[in-house]
Amino acid sequence: MPAGNGLVIPIVLWGRIAPTHCISCIYLSRDQKTLVTGCYDGQICLWAMDPETLKMTPRCLLVGHTAPVMCLSRASVIMEQNFIVSSSENGEMCTWDLVDGKCRENVKLNNVHTQMLPYVTTGGEDVKLFCSGYYPEVLVMDPFSLEVLFALSSRMNPDWISALHVLRPAKRTDDVVLAITTAGTVKVWTLLGSENRNSEPLFEHESKQIRCVNALCLTCCPYNQRTVLIVCSKYWQIYDAGDFSVLCSVDAPVGERWMAGDFLSADRVIVWSDEGHGYLYKLPANSVADNKDFHTAAIESDQPYLYCTLTQPGDKPRIQKCICSVASDHSVTLLSLAERKCVVLASRHLFPVVTIKWRPGDDFMIVGCSDGAVYVWQMETGHLDRVLHGIIAEEVLYACDENTLATSGSTGGGGGELGLANPAVHFFRGLRHRNLSAIRHATQRGLHQLQQLHGGHGNDHGNQMRARGAPLNIQGFRSNPKDPESHILFFDIEGLIGDGWNSDNAKGSLKRNGAFSEPNSTMEIAQLLLSLLHAWGMDADLDRVCESKLGLLRPMVPVSFGVISKGGYMSFLLPTYQTHLESCVTEPIPQGEQRLPMELVRQERLTRAFTKRAHWELSTTLTSNHLLAVVALSNTLMSMTNATFVPEQERNRKLHRLNSRPVNWNKVEEENEEMYTAHQAQIKQGWSLIATLHCVLLPDKVSTQGGSRSFKRPQVEMMARRWQHQCLEIREAAQALLLAELGRMGVKGRKALVDYWSPYLPQYSTQEPIAQHSQNHSPPPGAPEDDDEEELAEELSISRKPSSVSELRRKQTTAVVLLGVIGAEFGQDIGPNHPKRENDQRRKSSVVEGFGIGNNNLSRLTSMALTHLLSAIDLIGRGFTVWEPYLDVSRVLLSLLEMCCEADKLVPTLTYGLPLTPAADSCRTARHALTLIATVRPAAFITTMAREVARYNTMAQNAQTLNVNLGQSILARAKPEILRIVEQLIEKMQSEMSDLLVEVMDIILHCLDPGHLKTKPLNEVFPAICKFNQISHYPAHRRIAVGSKTGHIALYELRGTVKCQTIIAHQAPVTALAFSPEGKYLVSYSVSENKLCFWQQISSGMFGLGNSQTRCIKSYSTAPINDVSRLNPMRLAKLIWINNRQVTLMLADSSETRFNV
Repeated sequence: MPAGNGLVIPIVLWGRIAPTHCISCIYLSRDQKTLVTGCYDGQICLWAMDPETLKMTPRCLLVGHTAPVMCLSRASVIMEQNFIVSSSENGEMCTWDLVDGKCRENVKLNNVHTQMLPYVTTGGEDVKLFCSGYYPEVLVMDPFSLEVLFALSSRMNPDWISALHVLRPAKRTDDVVLAITTAGTVKVWTLLGSENRNSEPLFEHESKQIRCVNALCLTCCPYNQRTVLIVCSKYWQIYDAGDFSVLCSVDAPVGERWMAGDFLSADRVIVWSDEGHGYLYKLPANSVADNKDFHTAAIESDQPYLYCTLTQPGDKPRIQKCICSVASDHSVTLLSLAERKCVVLASRHLFPVVTIKWRPGDDFMIVGCSDGAVYVWQMETGHLDRVLHGIIAEEVLYACDENTLATSGSTGGGGGELGLANPAVHFFRGLRHRNLSAIRHATQRGLHQLQQLHGGHGNDHGNQMRARGAPLNIQGFRSNPKDPESHILFFDIEGLIGDGWNSDNAKGSLKRNGAFSEPNSTMEIAQLLLSLLHAWGMDADLDRVCESKLGLLRPMVPVSFGVISKGGYMSFLLPTYQTHLESCVTEPIPQGEQRLPMELVRQERLTRAFTKRAHWELSTTLTSNHLLAVVALSNTLMSMTNATFVPEQERNRKLHRLNSRPVNWNKVEEENEEMYTAHQAQIKQGWSLIATLHCVLLPDKVSTQGGSRSFKRPQVEMMARRWQHQCLEIREAAQALLLAELGRMGVKGRKALVDYWSPYLPQYSTQEPIAQHSQNHSPPPGAPEDDDEEELAEELSISRKPSSVSELRRKQTTAVVLLGVIGAEFGQDIGPNHPKRENDQRRKSSVVEGFGIGNNNLSRLTSMALTHLLSAIDLIGRGFTVWEPYLDVSRVLLSLLEMCCEADKLVPTLTYGLPLTPAADSCRTARHALTLIATVRPAAFITTMAREVARYNTMAQNAQTLNVNLGQSILARAKPEILRIVEQLIEKMQSEMSDLLVEVMDIILHCLDPGHLKTKPLNEVFPAICKFNQISHYPAHRRIAVGSKTGHIALYELRGTVKCQTIIAHQAPVTALAFSPEGKYLVSYSVSENKLCFWQQISSGMFGLGNSQTRCIKSYSTAPINDVSRLNPMRLAKLIWINNRQVTLMLADSSETRFNV
């Protein structure tokens, strides 16, 4: 399977014959709805079970163990938490989620378990596993972390523990572990609840040798805790728990071996054997603790009474207990071991017997001879049913092979292949007789033998497929070497999109192709995957667009999806689980479909029910992965040209490329271009509709069909972990899905989410880094929960605690990102200075508790914890209004600018869609965060940067004294990025920038090259700033004048070092100003003050060599303007010099007034 932790979608192509599953252990959930079976090949099968009818349907296959599964056990005391633990013969242990089929934890130990007993010890809340096996201790393990908590050792006669039982005696608070070794030594340990791995070795408190070797099961009676049932393979016994004296004993029936047993009541037990039979016994009086004759001498006639026997339906013990033998006279006999006589004698074979096959369901024994003849015998009666020759005989033998593989997986088919003639002989024989059936049959046999011959190299083939690095990897899969091979398709979404350019993965990626100019395998893979994942049937109009415009293909059968989890362990949906879809099909069969075959109609209706609803009701993991894949691929295709899979569009694409080459352009070609453009718009709209359906609309559509609890919602923690995924398309899809899901939860759902994840926020002091306190887990007091909490709150309330340091760290990371997203998107709607409005109360209620001004604990903790995550860059930008009170804004902005200093070098990857290196990814995210911060807090950004510029200028004046290299400072290296952000703010937020023009000019003059302003005017060097009428530049004297909101005028001298002189010009904001053509005068105007002033720079001293001062030489009172014209301050007034002595004031109402100096 593909390595790595990327997004991979597995899909299984099962064969017509089910894989073998020889059961080695079994587990039934407490709600009796899920049956779990482990097999000798290492797979685990999950069965959906009906408690009333006992009908079992294989639902899912769990793949990961490399050795036979030895034992299974539950992992939680909560019935809703379907977790189990499995252990294999080579020491592998795994914790599985039965709902999602995911491997939560896996480990490989040196100890091999044969029994795992779940038990909640004194003073504990969670289950602990008491394990025994091929080692002389009892290991107590945590079922979720799979760590050994402590061990129970033996002081006397240490030996392997063959069976154990844990109980809590009545009226006592300690626990008692009762175990028996393979040699028959009974041991008792007492647990006080304070045991841990650092405590002293725990030895047994009592031990006694009894005559019971290789016990299989030990059970204490839960009704009186006085009697103990011990089951061995040849007998079972009842013991007195006080002194372990035997009270009664029963031998196993002839030909059977006891497996295990249990108490049904104080005087009744059930014991079952390896033949699948159950025996119910009533205990004698001396074996019942409540009877007065308890522990008295047993009377020979007073033995356990067998009052009921449970057998398998359709059991045929006579045939199953027979062996087959072949004599030298070519006769075949079935000899019964139980009856010790011959059951069937088949003695009419003329040639030596080379193969024997079975059809137990039809009661047939098929005997193949060396001459090619096949004899069919009835096993019960011993009659010869028929004799077959030629092709028909071989077909009967192959039918037996298929039946054997489908039912029992026996090895009887091996001899038949060797005994029959070579397929090449039959092939040429068919050619000689012109028998097409024989030719076809021989060809199939030859291919079958080749597959069997090279069957052992399936894994190597899978490795070769993986080595190619294609977006689609195909790997053969078989649970048993003699099974027919199934195939698993691994769709690598990152490889398909094309982010893995450091290898050969992206050579056939969607990004590499750019446009659908030529059909290739990558496009076909994308078409196949999107066709299988799309929610067909949700929107009929969209389905028509998908088929006609986008070229998606509607599935014909329900798809068997899979999940890849930790350690490469996988789970696959079995095709037999499709039968439960029949309950989803309720509409009657239309009149037109009644003429079609019923099987075809049934298959089509099941497929429609699966793609429309059941696909999204399987598990939250499948829903999350599939929605991520669909949204990411749809967004990728939407950004491409000619992104359609319709074959007819290839001719149109080629025709368009040819028509776009000539210079001459006529009306017909123009119409074709318009049609082509319209078609491209329809294609892009189709991909946009697919992304919208799966990202926003799907949960509501599924819930309206099957109820609110039917849809398996995407996991918010999975989306949070992919918040900064290395693949941009997957990252954006995860962010969109997470935000949509958080918005869909509502206030109560988000509050429940915060209440669940906030205890995982790390607690630490402000001086210490978070990494040193990743293990300190002290949850703050939780808020009270409402009784009518949403479904999410109900699911979270049954969640378990982390059981290992690694899991705690994962949860801390997830909690920090998830709460950061909630705080950034939903925690900034309240402020201390908001005016009272009608919807003020509703706005306050939407704020998540802990992110407001009053209760800011979660906001403070999250903002501090974000310092160790890459996601901090993005989340600080998104929720800057929330984190601002707890951040040093200057340091944050400088840190983000430092990441953008090398943006010019990374422009190709950021602009042309090339794969992002880590540096480019950080630069891109920091750019986005800076833009968000500047947009949401423009005043804070401008004032902070102006303050840093002033500090930089001060350092520049004292650079030699301080010995500082200013060329390497952040403000020097990030000048292009600062100019880009300032230009964006001027374009989008002119009103806010007009209030901070002096600070903006300080920043601009710092970032611009002084040499440019020597030869070019300001409107050519930085045109955006010249949109303001409050700014004027006179290039000849290299002076810039800026009018401020306070009524002051800032005059910048650009000769040499930039100097700024501030004069008090007006009592109200300056509306406009302008230099005269010769630069001798400066005119300013304030609309609020209704005043126009002329300014002149006057130098004192002889020949103008003294200090220069700017004085007002004349002022005019202007007529006030109406209030309507004041609504647009950018167009209030404009000053235009007519000549060196006369200026025109142009107002917003188109009036003009001239003034003279």
